Amino acid sequence: MPFAYRTQPWKSLFLAYFLTSVLLVRFPLWLIRSALPPLRPHPSWGFTRSLTLHVLKALGIELPLAVGYPAAPPPPEGAKAREVGCVWVEALEEGAVQGEVGEMAQVNGVRPERRWGYWYGERDEEGGVGQAAREGEKVLYYIHGGAYITGTAHPSAYTSTLIRTTLSACSPAPRAFAIEYRTCASSPYPSANPFPAPLLDALAGYAYLRSLGFAPANIIIAGDSAGGHLAVALTRYLTTASNVKEGALGAPGALLLLSPSLDWALTHEARGRGTLRAHDGTDMVRPIFACGYTARALLGALPATFLAGPWLSPGALALGAGSDSSKGADDDEDVDEGLERFPHTLTIAGGLEGSVDAMRTFHARLARSIGERARYAEYAEAFHDFMLFGWVMEPERCCAVREVGAWLREVYGE
Repeated sequence: MPFAYRTQPWKSLFLAYFLTSVLLVRFPLWLIRSALPPLRPHPSWGFTRSLTLHVLKALGIELPLAVGYPAAPPPPEGAKAREVGCVWVEALEEGAVQGEVGEMAQVNGVRPERRWGYWYGERDEEGGVGQAAREGEKVLYYIHGGAYITGTAHPSAYTSTLIRTTLSACSPAPRAFAIEYRTCASSPYPSANPFPAPLLDALAGYAYLRSLGFAPANIIIAGDSAGGHLAVALTRYLTTASNVKEGALGAPGALLLLSPSLDWALTHEARGRGTLRAHDGTDMVRPIFACGYTARALLGALPATFLAGPWLSPGALALGAGSDSSKGADDDEDVDEGLERFPHTLTIAGGLEGSVDAMRTFHARLARSIGERARYAEYAEAFHDFMLFGWVMEPERCCAVREVGAWLREVYGE
């Protein structure tokens, strides 16, 4: 069971055991396995990449899944808010969300809430953020990852590296805004913020950017891991006419997905065709998916059939119930009408990721809908969210940055 040692005294006892075993037993073994090429997770990897994966699996996944993840920092106030570029984002109006998302919100008792977010990049003459858009100005709207149960957009967080890395691919670099959306919870914790709570927050962030004068075509939505999934859901809502009231927010100009998590239903594993198990030795994400915690937290009171639908698993092998946009063909040949109005989309994936099969399925489905506007770049020897890890993941990281930059120049004709 996830978070089995979340309470005291079991938490302290487990931490003592875990850290002792890591320092005295596991770390020395990792050093040996990383030093000897035949024992490395992948034959092409070097010492540092191999050791990094061992550490990530233990300290980044195994440990917090046992004792719990740290909470995101509260919104800063006063001078500190100005220093880190924090602004408040007003909640959507009640009843503003329509269609399937509105129905899911009713089932799960989810309401719009006031949230906050962080600006990156250029400031005004007085050092402030949130200035109105200049004519033709572009903005990167970033949605962080964290399996919907952890993570933050705060500039001090390690994951903010991805925002800065993505900005570095753009010339000239635009401003970036990152929303602090609600994370989800399920048993053994009290249920909290099931879907579409994170989507309502992402929509509020998009509406905030529109209120500053950014044209929809100049908004580039981007996200990594679970944030990539949320970016797909946001784009689906913005581009699906049946879900939009008169006075729509408008479709974004581009969508950038970095290692998106697109099959919470694990349909590839159920069919015996999955990379989650096959790539367990070269990636760290399998425990997150396999424990089912995020899936339960997202579903809330929704029927289990919704998990394989396009809102929660757009990369499922065959889109399941809970959708009016699936045509129900076998396996990954079905057509998702909700993708027909998607903008230019680039998916960056690691070939050794556990969930790469869902990324391939989603890209194939998207390409059938929008043709050449769908772009896919897979780096054969990289693991999940590899653009986070700097020199450990070179040359793949630099190649991906160049790929993003070239794609954006092509999209915007620059």
